[in-house]
Amino acid sequence: MIDPSAANVISWPADIPTVRWSASLTWTVRIVGSDIAHAVPITLLAGLGHLALGNVNGWLLASLLVGSLPGILVGAQLAAKLPERVVRHSLIAVLLLAGTRLVLH
Repeated sequence: MIDPSAANVISWPADIPTVRWSASLTWTVRIVGSDIAHAVPITLLAGLGHLALGNVNGWLLASLLVGSLPGILVGAQLAAKLPERVVRHSLIAVLLLAGTRLVLH
């Protein structure tokens, strides 16, 4: 017999919910964030490789950091304080808006 909780063992990207079969025979959703621990160092190494090859525009990088770092800090604080439902619906709205703009432009 297969253990229904084995679905949690699989490593998924941080933004994809995993589905787990609980003892009450209902589906529960749990977010797994372990892949971010692998993505950050790999992205850092790739970025350093591009920097060594001269493929990095310093002004563009600085502009992106100036704009994104405050957003990351504020977003992390808000996500920790807001109800999960609000955060989830906000993320859905932002992703739908970005996807729609990509398709239409």
